[in-house]
Amino acid sequence: MPMGRRTADTYFLEAALIGFQQMKWNVEQKIADIRRQLGSGDGTLAAAPIQTGRRTVSPAGRRRMAAAQRKRWAAVKAKSEPSKAVGAKRTMSPAARKKIATAQRKTWALAKAKQVS
Repeated sequence: MPMGRRTADTYFLEAALIGFQQMKWNVEQKIADIRRQLGSGDGTLAAAPIQTGRRTVSPAGRRRMAAAQRKRWAAVKAKSEPSKAVGAKRTMSPAARKKIATAQRKTWALAKAKQVS
């Protein structure tokens, strides 16, 4: 086994160990949190924790937020100039198309001539 491969395996194992230690710590924290919520262990439940996080927004509030967002986007779009997107189609002038078609016909004629010979 080459020496470089062995050190790479060692690095992966060390990284895995660190990851599993972090997962273990997270689980221990969750267990401690649940125990705190359950109380002292005498069978009585602790007071319900204060709920934090997401709040409920009324439908009218959501409509106001949506209208404000549409207004912001309109302002952004009004400022920017229309630019060609990466995948936007380009148009080719008839003269350019004719020039390419002529060159292609010439190429195919040469290819057919080589096949016949």
